[in-house]
Amino acid sequence: MLDTMFRKGALPVLEQAMNFHEQRHKYIVQNIANIETPGYERRDLDPAAFRNLVKESIVVRDKKAVKTFDMNGDGHHWMNHLGNLRVGHVKDRGRDILRHDENNTSIETEMVELTKNGMAFQGRANLYKKQLELMRSAIRGN
Repeated sequence: MLDTMFRKGALPVLEQAMNFHEQRHKYIVQNIANIETPGYERRDLDPAAFRNLVKESIVVRDKKAVKTFDMNGDGHHWMNHLGNLRVGHVKDRGRDILRHDENNTSIETEMVELTKNGMAFQGRANLYKKQLELMRSAIRGN
């Protein structure tokens, strides 16, 4: 029963979103650490692809008799309900940075992405906390 309760509503969606932002943070930090590494190619997770996968997973959930949210991920790759890979790390070559060492990272870009990702994580963590507080209140009967 508890397993089903935690796979309904906003909690599993927020959990997957926080996992995504945690992993994306690791990629961004790795990019920052390799700013001076010759030939290093920037890596990232695609937020737009992840959002699309979440939307698709919610649509599938809403069509089920028992509305549980099923979206599988190992922290580096996320699959849809059929097990098809939908979001994975990508090498990003589209930054239009010209450097002699063929490194396509920019500290300014990485710091902006790190900040945006951190704010997104914090927002989802706050929503997750509120959902747990609502659940606790309902259980206690307050």
